[in-house]
Amino acid sequence: MNRRDILHRLAGVALVLGAGASTLLHREVWLAHASGPATGLEAVLGLLTFALASLGILLVIGGARLRDGWKRDCDRAARRREQRVKPDQGTVDAEAEHRRIMVAAVDSMAFAGGRAAIATFLVMRARQAALDARLVRKTTTEKYEPGAQ
Repeated sequence: MNRRDILHRLAGVALVLGAGASTLLHREVWLAHASGPATGLEAVLGLLTFALASLGILLVIGGARLRDGWKRDCDRAARRREQRVKPDQGTVDAEAEHRRIMVAAVDSMAFAGGRAAIATFLVMRARQAALDARLVRKTTTEKYEPGAQ
């Protein structure tokens, strides 16, 4: 553990303590309005408590790795956005486009789980069909048949 990691974990402890303080405040508000319906202040305090506790526990467990992971994911997403093929580009490299489609499909299947595998497969086939249509320069009015070129 380095100094930065300890600072992140201490920030997590501070957030958990803040969640405890907002819980005590929430209890006092609840006791003051116990005879009537719940108020908007109680809802806001409940959400604040949940948010502080959740983020605090994540920071206590993950430390600086949590922030580094978010930063790395943001950098990857930015690189993917830069690498996307724009529709106004004249030539399309079929192999690179196919690789991009497959990587996107594998990424989505990794997060979607088994229930959405068929939907991911269908999306992947539709993207491949669109790529094939662009490669053979078919217009949108012609009927596309897979495998026919």
